[in-house]
Amino acid sequence: MAAKITELSASEKKVYDRQLRVWGVDTQLRLSNASLLLVNATSLLAAETAKNLVLAGVGSLTVVDNTPLSSPTRPASNTNNYLVNAASSSSDSHETYGSALAASLQELNPLVRVHHVCTSASSLSADTLAGATLVAAFGLSTADFDSISRLCRAQSKPYYLGASAGGYAFWFSDLGDEVQYEGDGKEAGRMLSKRFVSLKDALAADWASMPRRMTKGYALLRAVWTTAPELFSTGVVPDVQGVLHALASQPCKETLKPSAENVRAWLNDDVAPFAPECEDIAICSVVGGVLANEVLKSISRKGEPAGNFFFYGQDLVASQGAVEKVASAGGYAFWFSDVGDEVQYEGDGKQADW
Repeated sequence: MAAKITELSASEKKVYDRQLRVWGVDTQLRLSNASLLLVNATSLLAAETAKNLVLAGVGSLTVVDNTPLSSPTRPASNTNNYLVNAASSSSDSHETYGSALAASLQELNPLVRVHHVCTSASSLSADTLAGATLVAAFGLSTADFDSISRLCRAQSKPYYLGASAGGYAFWFSDLGDEVQYEGDGKEAGRMLSKRFVSLKDALAADWASMPRRMTKGYALLRAVWTTAPELFSTGVVPDVQGVLHALASQPCKETLKPSAENVRAWLNDDVAPFAPECEDIAICSVVGGVLANEVLKSISRKGEPAGNFFFYGQDLVASQGAVEKVASAGGYAFWFSDVGDEVQYEGDGKQADW
């Protein structure tokens, strides 16, 4: 384990000058001491998230992936993974997505320690997770997602899971039974806490206690989790009718489900970038940016962490991002947007023309 950093170097102060003015030295030091384990480099969403965290100055990032660059896995989406393409086209030394992504990330910010572990998601062990501050896994089968969730829970390790398939994307967070954080706004200066549940509990939450208004992405996720287990890793959906049946069988109001027509069109789409086997670069950029911001909040413990689902979908949730908190006994929903630290706009009413 690397020694704890207690003071920023001259190089770090120079490179991170702008963000130091935003979140201060204490937060930057916490980032510099953080270690992120990123699982699956074939995912464009993983690359977008990692890019943001490396540029922010996370201390170290380890890419876990052993997928050969010649692998046919999601070939349509791989063409969009520009961080992998840049490294693989400039050097013949990279044989896996993991090594190529790690090389590009290292080039983005030489101050970050970037490593590559050549192993599969299904081979992750407690030893692999031992030195990580948190884990983020992307674009895996539902079985691998479930396995990583159980492993992180057993190690009391905060984790994020995310995936995108055509026009649909999501991420899930489980930061532990009780997380302490410093409030903001009216709660500024106060230490608050928030509870999270495991992935298993979140996907088995009781529909009877759900709110009347909720994004349709959650019902869709529950439907595909068991009927299309390889959807998020390969884009393959062997039984579209089975997914539609599972969706129709969800014991919730019809208003909480996307229409069967929309889901059928999505799963049968064969035109990039909205086919299930593709990852749309614009959607991954948005979702990866939101997720990276949440990881930064988790590390800094400043501001309430969003919990515990984020959904984004083309036509499925009106092309907007939605945060959902789903617990074992229910949840609540609200729309979420992040348009920058400071936004200029023209007033209305009494402030028209301001």
